[in-house]
Amino acid sequence: MPSQHGYALLGMLSLHPMSGYDLKELIDRSIRYFWKEGYGQIYPTLKALEAESLVMREVEHHAGRPDRFVYHLTEQGWEALRAWLMQPTFTITPTRHELLLKLYFGRHASAATLLPQVEQYRAIHEHLLQQYNAIEGHLLHDHPEYAADVPYWVLTLHHGQQICRAMILWCDETAQMLRASQDPA
Repeated sequence: MPSQHGYALLGMLSLHPMSGYDLKELIDRSIRYFWKEGYGQIYPTLKALEAESLVMREVEHHAGRPDRFVYHLTEQGWEALRAWLMQPTFTITPTRHELLLKLYFGRHASAATLLPQVEQYRAIHEHLLQQYNAIEGHLLHDHPEYAADVPYWVLTLHHGQQICRAMILWCDETAQMLRASQDPA
């Protein structure tokens, strides 16, 4: 049974056969907003998937360049991916959130110290929301070859957009509370 990393790679390979380098590049252009994979994880995971007969590696020979290893899903890989997609997901992964940690212990700092950090966090989410909106336009108009996948990609994008909107609202409320705590009573 593959790890979560394995399922991520199986999913990416469901789009088309790729090398490890191609997988990293595509991950960085697509799912990196909610799922990260590095070369240090990709290559060992591909080796494990190959050992489980979930992917097959083919060698592409290129004159004057090193051989290129391209992976594609086997029938067992497709079955594993489909079985995983059918499994319910009920886990929430704990995150480390430095700003929340600082706010939690905020009584030991001034509101004037914390407020710029909240404002910076808001600006980050404003920028990220703009990126998501641009990506949505790009997906909806520039990828007819992935027409069957785009609606699902947009679902993940809407998640990111909603999170950004919620974070912006939270930042506004938090900044208001911090400003109010600075006002002399």
